Amino acid sequence: MKRWQALVLLLILVFGASAALSQIKFEEADEADDTEYTVKKMCVSAGNIRSLNAIDDQHIYVNAYGSNKHFLLTMQRRCMGLQGAGNIAVKDTTSRVCSNSFGAITYRPMGRGAETCNIGTVEAIGSREHAWGLVDERKRAKEKEKSDK
Repeated sequence: MKRWQALVLLLILVFGASAALSQIKFEEADEADDTEYTVKKMCVSAGNIRSLNAIDDQHIYVNAYGSNKHFLLTMQRRCMGLQGAGNIAVKDTTSRVCSNSFGAITYRPMGRGAETCNIGTVEAIGSREHAWGLVDERKRAKEKEKSDK
């Protein structure tokens, strides 16, 4: 019986130490990631959206009224024909569009009917240029990752 208790205690200590170490690494990564393109995931009020501009087939720049007026929407998947599409609009069941919620966008690709695409993340950003830079930086990181394999 004492061996069993010792084993359970040892497992608790090992997993506890492992969790503590992973938390330390996470905090260090946050501090080291204090670059020009640091973003904060959040929500945007659908009623405050001024304009939506597709950067590519997976990212939309949002200009909104209010104090946090620039956002980057990243779709859960590539939305074919989003870049260059007309009539982009937010489609949501609530008045706020948040990361990993039920939010979606609708758009009309050239020569096709209306399409819907689910929103993955909503990030507050500094400016329109910040959105394009962030998307470009992420694309380069993916390409580098692919070439390193």
